[in-house]
Amino acid sequence: MPGEAELPDLPPAEQGFDRGEVTAPIHRHNDRSMTQPDSSAKQRSGRALPALLGLTLILVLGGGYLHHRYLDQRIDAMQTVFDSLIEEVHSTGDAVHLMRMERGSEGLGIHAVVKRIRFWAPQLQYSSTLSAEVPRLNEILDECNRAVAAIGPDAFPVIEAAITENVDEDEVRKALLKASYFADPRLSEQLMERMLRGSHYSPSPRLRFIASDELMKVNRALAGQALADILKSEAALGVDRRLNPQDPDAKFLNPMGVKPFPQFFNFIARFASSGYEDKEGVLLMILGRPNHDINTYREVIRELAKLKSQDAVKRIKELYKRPPGLEIRPLFKVDCLQALADIQGREAEPFFQEALLNATHQSVITKLKDLIKQNQ
Repeated sequence: MPGEAELPDLPPAEQGFDRGEVTAPIHRHNDRSMTQPDSSAKQRSGRALPALLGLTLILVLGGGYLHHRYLDQRIDAMQTVFDSLIEEVHSTGDAVHLMRMERGSEGLGIHAVVKRIRFWAPQLQYSSTLSAEVPRLNEILDECNRAVAAIGPDAFPVIEAAITENVDEDEVRKALLKASYFADPRLSEQLMERMLRGSHYSPSPRLRFIASDELMKVNRALAGQALADILKSEAALGVDRRLNPQDPDAKFLNPMGVKPFPQFFNFIARFASSGYEDKEGVLLMILGRPNHDINTYREVIRELAKLKSQDAVKRIKELYKRPPGLEIRPLFKVDCLQALADIQGREAEPFFQEALLNATHQSVITKLKDLIKQNQ
């Protein structure tokens, strides 16, 4: 309109305001309360998530542990049932073995088993080690042992009587000796000990060694004591109970006489492996006696060398200079020299130097030179 001043152009928002339109006021500043969550709420949310995860982990692990325990208990229960079934199967198998033996023998119970042992045990003696028959023969004798176990202690008197009767059959007596342990372990150990000592059952030297080995498997302490008593009172020349007069054992009241026992030296290594408490003392006692043969001295010297027994040095030197018997015994001298080297080390060199001056056998000379060279 003429005469009216022209208004300047305004932004749409301001125009609208001017036209009377109601518009919300525009806030130019940044209002954090409207655009972002409160910081304390954010912190609570941050703590809640790990707690939730931890609780979930605890529940998972706890459930797994309980499940594992449940499975363990179930497995243990199943194993118990399984073991009882296996035991029942074995018992049934033993009874079946016994019935088979009874059908094949003119006897019942343990008498049928003993008859079967008497028949099959000697077959091992005539079979070579690599023979295909040996495993089967051992299997048959194992079946006999299981049958004896099924009978129990009532079988022991019959087995002992059979051992007494079959004096000249070592293989049969050996099998019966093993079977006796399945009947009554305690009485069987006593039987083995008496046979080892030689005071009962008239055992051959071989059977005494067998008794020693079997007793060592089940009672090393008892075997060690018996072997110690044997070494105190016996020798390759025979048995002299006077060597152990303080022994009150009734088993020694029945001497074996003065029958030579050239296999006596086989007791030494067995005794050394028995774990007897005063092993060195017993071996030194044997070494100091004049009534043993060269094989016994050799075995004793070797065992004392393993023990590095300083108390044996003097006697070993004496035996080197004067071996048992009238022969030079070069191999025995070599054993003595090696034992001295094992026990004394460099300290034995003066003796080696002196021995080299008087040595006459080539094997002894060579051994002395080697030992002296080792100490240089």
